[in-house]
Order: sequence, then structure tokens, then C-alpha cells
Amino acid sequence: MSNNTNENLFQGLVISLAAAAMQHMGKTLNPVTQKIEKNLQAAQGTIDMLDMLAAKTSGNLNEAEGKLLERAVKLHGMADNRPVFIH
Repeated sequence: MSNNTNENLFQGLVISLAAAAMQHMGKTLNPVTQKIEKNLQAAQGTIDMLDMLAAKTSGNLNEAEGKLLERAVKLHGMADNRPVFIH
């Protein structure tokens, strides 16, 4: 696989995990039920996966990947009701 393909796949993975965490925290609609639902245990599990990904890839990401993952990991702040912005 090319580096560009790997970068796109990595970004997709991080964005998917971040979106799932936001949904589990009740910050976005569940696309199936069209309702706001909270599952804090699932949210914590997803945030833990982002933390693990950050630890396992430390020093092995390009600048864009590192910034994206850093922002996603800050979802911890959302769990504590602190504002976090993912761009």
C-alpha cells in the first residue's frame, strides 16, 4: 500500500473513532435511531482506543496525522464537559 493510502486509512480510523465517542457521549445523533443517546461505558472504551492508538504510534506519525490524533484524544475533555474542537 502507498503512504498516501495508509495516511487516508489512518485518518478515516481516527475520525471514525472520534465520531463514535461523540455519539456515545450524547453529543451527536445516533444515525440509526435519529435520537441523542448516551452510553458512557462505550464512550470510555472508544476514548481508551484513541489513547492506545496515540501511545502505539508515538513518533511514527507525520505532522497532520499527529495533530488529528491529538485533537481526537482530547475527547477526554468532552467527557468532562470541557469544550474540545475537532477540525
